Amino acid sequence: MTKQNEKLLVQLNVNELQELIAKSQTELLNKLIKVIQLNPIENDEEKIYSRKETAKLLNVSVETLFHWNNKKILEAKKMGNRVYYLKNDVMNKLNSVA
Repeated sequence: MTKQNEKLLVQLNVNELQELIAKSQTELLNKLIKVIQLNPIENDEEKIYSRKETAKLLNVSVETLFHWNNKKILEAKKMGNRVYYLKNDVMNKLNSVA
């Protein structure tokens, strides 16, 4: 019989069993934390929408977005020649209208 297939009978009191379980959980959580740190989740607040996406989501025209930006109702962000809207700003506007 190989060592992997050997069966052991171990006597533990409740506290020892709890400590073993806690240690095992801590090790698993530490591994999970490392995986999360290596693969960060996209931050929803930093997600951006184009003018078309924003207009469709808010059910308004691109021209309305232009006017809202001028009136500072929903401010756009520029990246080079392109105009974008932060998801957080769009969702706040959507919720305020609803």
